[in-house]
Amino acid sequence: GLEADRTHFSSYGLAWTAPDAPPRRFDRPALTVGFIGTLSEPKGPHVLVEAMNGLAGEDIEAVIYGPPSHVPGYMERLESLTGNPATTFAGTFPNAQIGSVIRGLDVLVVPSLWYENTPLVVLSALADGCPVIGSDYPGIAESISHERNGLLFAPGDTGALASAIGRVHEDRNLLRGLSEACMPPKTMADHGQELLSLYADVLAEAR
Repeated sequence: GLEADRTHFSSYGLAWTAPDAPPRRFDRPALTVGFIGTLSEPKGPHVLVEAMNGLAGEDIEAVIYGPPSHVPGYMERLESLTGNPATTFAGTFPNAQIGSVIRGLDVLVVPSLWYENTPLVVLSALADGCPVIGSDYPGIAESISHERNGLLFAPGDTGALASAIGRVHEDRNLLRGLSEACMPPKTMADHGQELLSLYADVLAEAR
């Protein structure tokens, strides 16, 4: 029911400060993957936990950031599912530190089990050249192009996620290529100017 010529698509802007850190390296023996978000069923951190169980013994570690008491009982479930000692839970951090946290990751995993809009954590990862392995849902896939700036997998498929993680661990040239293809999103200032321009166009038409 929407009129196409009256509809405008405007992607999010992002307030981002690059961390004061050396450039990314792709030759470290261990691969560090991370989850940043709410520890709840729809966000799917348990999918990453179970995928990591299938990667036990590999030189891969997972760091899961999120508030442990947000959903009663869910943290206990995550801990009971964890069978790989390389999976750790790191709690929360001040939002101002998001750049430094992402810089410490080789890959961000977004294993959502529901439809997302555009998760800001995905944009933050792209801004720092951190590839994303995400569930193949439209909101995520609008920002992540499979095998260009990240990898997509069928939502909830722990085997497919483990395979994707193992793939970037084994092929560091792939990891480097995905990182180099990460394009920073537009700034909040650009986003604001875009909205002002749209308002100006509407007012001009009304006059």
